[in-house]
Amino acid sequence: MLIAFTIENYKSFRDQQTLSFVSSAGDEHLDHTMLLDNGLRINRFAAIIGGNGAGKSQIIRAINDFARSIHRDTLNELHKPYMFDSKSRLSPTSYEVIIVNNEKDTFLRYGISVFEDKIVSEYLYSREVKKGAKESCIFTRNGDELEFKRSAYKKHEALIKPIIKDSGAVITFAKSLQAKEMTNVREWAISQLPYNPEVFLDKGLEFFESRFEELLTKDDNGKVTINDNAKKLLGLYGDFILKAPLHIDGVDFLPVGSDKKYHFVYKIKNLDGGFTTIGPSERGEFFSQGTMNILTFMAAVIWTTDRGFTLYVDEVDASIHHSLATTLIKGILTYHSERNDMQFILSTHNIPLLDECFRRDELNIIIKDKGKASNIINASKFSIRKDAKVSAKYFRGEFGVLPSFLGLVGKEK
Repeated sequence: MLIAFTIENYKSFRDQQTLSFVSSAGDEHLDHTMLLDNGLRINRFAAIIGGNGAGKSQIIRAINDFARSIHRDTLNELHKPYMFDSKSRLSPTSYEVIIVNNEKDTFLRYGISVFEDKIVSEYLYSREVKKGAKESCIFTRNGDELEFKRSAYKKHEALIKPIIKDSGAVITFAKSLQAKEMTNVREWAISQLPYNPEVFLDKGLEFFESRFEELLTKDDNGKVTINDNAKKLLGLYGDFILKAPLHIDGVDFLPVGSDKKYHFVYKIKNLDGGFTTIGPSERGEFFSQGTMNILTFMAAVIWTTDRGFTLYVDEVDASIHHSLATTLIKGILTYHSERNDMQFILSTHNIPLLDECFRRDELNIIIKDKGKASNIINASKFSIRKDAKVSAKYFRGEFGVLPSFLGLVGKEK
């Protein structure tokens, strides 16, 4: 699980900025938090708000670019500096992640700085999840200098130094070195999934249908059986669809077409009895883009939860009515709150959603300063009464300057 993610000199983020999941003392939505053995509470959710071009998509992309580069061994490609001053363009881009491992017994802090296609520095620290525990260093690397600080891993220096390149990262040797802490970081990286409605526009539902099909059991003769886990997940998907006002009355998961690949087949009750079925060849004509977004999004939520993935949703309310988006998010937060290994991060323009669904410390406002640099402000830093509406304060500009069109701001009549 993610405790904090920090970037510096990344695209519109010039100065060091941190997206934190550490809970404050507030007692609202305690089911959104997870209590660790050392007394620290971690938020399961984060909502990111801000105007167009403020940097909402960029912070989500930064986390996922970083995670993807760890397990693809492409960390040297992460130099993406702030472009509006020469000093930043000639400086490295830095990333740091603090996570707790799957066993919830160890904090890990991994960071890297990249300039052009070279890794400038890299480090990994660990700390037990116990009160009073101290952080210890696993390794540090500055340029060509690499040192494993922990004695158990000291022997690895002689193995890695002759073969590591300035474009290669130490963390990618986790498997060959059998270093538990390094492996934990890579496990976190693999379990991060970005979801953007525009990216999943055409083939998104087919992608998740393929993922659901992988869950099915086949015998030696190729006969497919829908096992108990797959039945449970398909049942959840059907429940989500029935609760959403999409006017869809059921869903099956069936082999369709000459290749017999499995697809969702949606059922709509006829007025005179029976059902009309909407398979993969009909749904593009029958369903609106908003409905397709919802059907794909709900499949993504259920599949990622089953896999223990963290889902990052950019502009969750794209093409979705705001009241339906609120209902969906409420249901998803309730669903995720039952799991101790899940987090859910979203960006949204649906500001009223914030009043009903999130803790104050789960709300992150992104604004740009006078230098056109993006800044992350957590709502818990402001003094807000329990009964106050966060949306009203946002619209009054109390969290920062609201976006306006060509500098025009509407006047009260």
